[in-house]
Parts: sequence; C-alpha cells; structure tokens
Amino acid sequence: MNTVLLERSRLYNLEPVGIGTAEVESLTSYFSRLANCHSVKLSKLLDLEVSKELIKEYLSNSIKRNRTKYTQYINGTSEVSIDFVQALEKLTTRNDLINLTCQNWRGISGHSILNNKRVWCSQCLYEAKIFGYETYEKLIWQIKMINICPEHRTKLESKCPHCNRENAVMSAKLRPGFCSKCEKWLGDNVFSPTKIDEWEKWKINNIKLLLEYFQNSSIVPLNNIIPKFMERLINIFTGGNVRAFAREVGVSRNTLRDFVNGKPSYISLERLLKILYYFEITILEMIELKEIKITKVNKHANSLFQKQNIKRDVNPGEIREKLSMIISLNEIPPPSVKQVMKRLNYSSSTLYKYASDLCKVLAENRANYLNQKKIERLKMIDLEVSRVVKEITAEGKYPSEERVKKRLLFPVYYEELYQAMEKVYKELSIPQK
Repeated sequence: MNTVLLERSRLYNLEPVGIGTAEVESLTSYFSRLANCHSVKLSKLLDLEVSKELIKEYLSNSIKRNRTKYTQYINGTSEVSIDFVQALEKLTTRNDLINLTCQNWRGISGHSILNNKRVWCSQCLYEAKIFGYETYEKLIWQIKMINICPEHRTKLESKCPHCNRENAVMSAKLRPGFCSKCEKWLGDNVFSPTKIDEWEKWKINNIKLLLEYFQNSSIVPLNNIIPKFMERLINIFTGGNVRAFAREVGVSRNTLRDFVNGKPSYISLERLLKILYYFEITILEMIELKEIKITKVNKHANSLFQKQNIKRDVNPGEIREKLSMIISLNEIPPPSVKQVMKRLNYSSSTLYKYASDLCKVLAENRANYLNQKKIERLKMIDLEVSRVVKEITAEGKYPSEERVKKRLLFPVYYEELYQAMEKVYKELSIPQK
C-alpha cells in the first residue's frame, strides 16, 4: 500500500479571499488575516516566523528591529515582494500567493503603481461586518490610479475617520478593517456614491481585467511587449511617424520614445492606459498582441493628456543673469535646481544647456547646506541619546532601544538612533544586548 505524506505547514494554510477574481485580497491583507487566525499581533508573526524564512538579510533584520519601512513594497513588483511571497508560501505550503501582489505586472510598468499608504473602501468593510463576510482588503484598492471603489462607486479612504491619521501599508498593529493607529473600526456606513466619467470607468475595467488575467493565465508579459505594440500602433496610425503620433495623442516625443525603446523604468501604466483609451484598445488586446483595428479614435481622451508646453524664445544671457542673481541672494535654505526651474518656468534641460556651470553651483550650495544640517542634527541626536541613556542607567535600568526611544524629546529615525546608541554604549562601556 502506497502512503502519501503531506507536508505540514507551520502556519495555517489560509485560503486567500477573492482568489482568481478582480476582488482578490492584497498580500498585506493576507498577512493581517493570518496573524488574526493565529491570535497574535502581526509584528509577532513577522518576527517569530516570517523573518526566519526571508532570503534578504536586510529584510529579516528590519523585521527583528520592528521596522516596517520595506513592507510598503510587499504588494508590488520588487524583489521585496518576491522574498515575502516565497517565505509565506513555505510557511503555509500554498503556491498561489504571488497572485496577491502585482509581481506579474513588471513587463507593463516600471513606475511605482501602488500607493505608499493604506487605502480602503469604508462601505465594503461596513457590508462585510453587517452581512458576516470575511473582512479583508483588496489589492485593487492599493493601485495608485484607482481612486474609486469599483463596487460602490465611492471614493477610497486613506485617513481614519476617528483619529484622522493615515496608515502605513503594513504595520505592527495591522488588523483587517481596523486603524493601525487608534485601532478603531474603519467601516463606517457613510455611503456616498460619486459620479464618475467614462475614463474612470474604462480605467477601472482595464485594471480589473489585468487582475483577473494575471491570476488565470500562464503568460507573463515581458518588457518587449510595449515596444512591439507601440511600434505596430505608430506604423498603422501614422505610417511610422513618431512626431505625428505624439502630436495626435497629446504626449511628448520623449515619452513616446520611452515606450518604443522599452525603457521599463520610464513607463507609466496610467500614461499607457490613456493612449490605449484614445484608440479604444483594451490592455489585454495589447498584452496578447492581437490584430490592431482602428475604426475610430476617442477624441475626448485628449483632455486627459497634459498640454504640451508652448515653446518660448530662449535668451541665454537672460537665463544666466537670473541664475546669477538667485545665487547671489544666498537664500537659506539654498534652492535646488528643480525649484529654480519651476520659479523661472524653464525646463531643466534648458537651464543646463545654457548655464550648466551655474546649475552646478546651485546644486553644490544645496548639497553643502543639507550636509551641514545633517551633521548638526546628528550631533544633537548624540547629545540627546547620551542624556537619556545616562538618565536610565542612573535609575538602575538597562538603556534598551525601546526605553531610550520613549524618552527622547524629538522623533529620530531608526538608523540615527542605532548609530547614536552604539557610540554611547562604547563611550560608557555598556554591553549591548
């Protein structure tokens, strides 16, 4: 008799909500539900289980120190996302958790496509509680260009209705449907539908198509998909004339070249969707490289594109004079080149073309100022940490990181605190625990 041995999971083999659909939950939502099922705080789950399985040491160390700065990338396309997916799949023995991220979207967008803060639909959360559904948070809510709940047509929220604070994408106290700051319920019944235009509807529908497609297809688009498609589109519509095509759809030639040349770091998914909307081509038709048939164009889409800057006469002498004047003012803080560019209403390329030496002076002045401020801040932190450590040791207690942090008179970044404490420990011969 043959015996099949099933591998036991260290964590519950929890099934993701909405798997295979556009309503699929995000990986951060899955993490919080998993912690809830094990009756532990998310920080404990990450520290005691997940951190041990992470390949990247800096991620593991970050979790052990209760730092979550990298976790905002968990739902996205980065290597951070891959590491967390693999760790969690090993712990739960599941093999579908990549579908809770945008990992397969890398071939169609190099720009950050996700919010760097937690976003939710209060009506969805309210209905989940009232009707007894599983409370979870959808991946589509985290996509930056989605501002409206696809189901209720209400604006997505990013501030707690009770404490009016934003939540990090993932934090130690993250619980499904609850504010991670004040820990109160986020699902208030304030149903207020918003009128949305055709572009918003089209955008939502295409993002939903993508979410479903990537979960149910074995084909993952590569970086050459967009260049191939754009080249075909330009050839069909303007006979290969890039300038004419750019003028027609209302984008700059440089932006268009980024699409054609396949520079993934420059490709914006929202910009791509606007071009597709103009020709009424769905994003799946692009991914599958279906035959392009242009029967009409959507002229209303023109309003979505930023108007091209009207060319103006450039006076090199005037530019140099204005830059010299700004430098001579010795402003505190010194303005950056970008700030000066906006102030004078010139592009950075124009400023560097006619006054690269002066731009260099601006940049150096700014850098020197920021470096000096950093040095002053670090000195101030060293003094404050030294004061607090001495105060705690005088009380007969060990000056742990948590104790020191609570007594500081001003907020300090973890790296700054860690470095300052190392110095003080060494200075006072305090053993590190």
